[in-house]
Amino acid sequence: MPIERALKNRCKAIVGVSQYDVNNLVNENIKNNVYLIRNGIKDFALIDTHSDPENILAKIKNETGKKIILSISRLALPKRFDLFCKIAEELLDSDYLFVWIGNKENISAVPKNVMMLGEKKMHINTIDMLIYTSFIRL
Repeated sequence: MPIERALKNRCKAIVGVSQYDVNNLVNENIKNNVYLIRNGIKDFALIDTHSDPENILAKIKNETGKKIILSISRLALPKRFDLFCKIAEELLDSDYLFVWIGNKENISAVPKNVMMLGEKKMHINTIDMLIYTSFIRL
């Protein structure tokens, strides 16, 4: 947490998106102006998603036989959709399918192993990997 430690006295707020994040900040002695704002992703680990007909990701995984690498974010420059696509291109001939959730716009120029599902609520416990490609400028 070097960035947080360096900026803790300059920020009006430091936001943790889970209780885990907030606890880690407190453990690093970052206690002032720390706020919890949950990211809205529900933990479906206890739900049997394979029997749920609304589970889009499980259907995709079963139909394609590919492992799912998921990213959940809006399409904005700091979220690095370009990097997500570059990683997907590097693994074009692999058994991975890259799924992006959170886009409002349709983007047609994506690698063939990238699927964009838009803004959807869904179970995510059938994915194989979750990645975030966001960056921070200092």
